[in-house]
Amino acid sequence: MLSSNETNVDLEAKYVNWVGMMFIRCYCFLMIPLSIIGHSLSIFVFTRRSLRTNPCIMYFRAATVFGLLTSCFILPMRLIQSGFIGIDPTVHSIYICKIVWFLLYSIRYVCICSLIFKIILSNKYYLSKCMILFRSLSYWLIT
Repeated sequence: MLSSNETNVDLEAKYVNWVGMMFIRCYCFLMIPLSIIGHSLSIFVFTRRSLRTNPCIMYFRAATVFGLLTSCFILPMRLIQSGFIGIDPTVHSIYICKIVWFLLYSIRYVCICSLIFKIILSNKYYLSKCMILFRSLSYWLIT
């Protein structure tokens, strides 16, 4: 009777892994094209001639470029590593593994930790100040 419980637990664990793998496959196949289209449209809007000189738009454009990198690099890597069993390009070489993980975490840090959005908020704060010194800091940040 103990061995049948272990097999039930093993079957349930395999089922949970299978459900997670199917979710990642569906999520990535849905999110990759939608995010590429959305970020491309954002880049198209943020590169308009009337918006090019606005300092906040420059930061939003940078955030959009990092979002596009996320959807073109991180999501496909997650799909390959987690969505398919036995297919992992970083297993065979330690150098490729280190490069991929460095890129994954550096792009995630900029996007998820909202480093660019913190710069945008500080820029808006400096622009709203009455003193010329603070307003000049806003334009100093983008050069």
